[in-house]
Amino acid sequence: YNMYFVITVSLTNILSYITLIITSTFLLIVARGAASQHGESLRWEGITTVLLTVLVFLFSNLPFSALSVASVLEIDHSNTLRRAVDKIQFLNIMANFFVYSLTVPSL
Repeated sequence: YNMYFVITVSLTNILSYITLIITSTFLLIVARGAASQHGESLRWEGITTVLLTVLVFLFSNLPFSALSVASVLEIDHSNTLRRAVDKIQFLNIMANFFVYSLTVPSL
């Protein structure tokens, strides 16, 4: 049961991260195609917003995924590491405000 859970959690995390990357890539490709149909180029602000949002999300969630698998495998880790990983997840929420503020031009 333990190994089944580790494999399931690992595959689910990996597949969700891969889906996020592929979807973001397709979003940029579709946006580039739509912009070129109107005779314009894709704005760097849009590219930066998508890329930074994906990178911050991955950076904030990958440690939690690794720690979850390590916990199931009963690999020892300190409480400090656990607290740090729990707090890193909030980085995604806090960073989204700054990503959008810095990359989306105001009207």
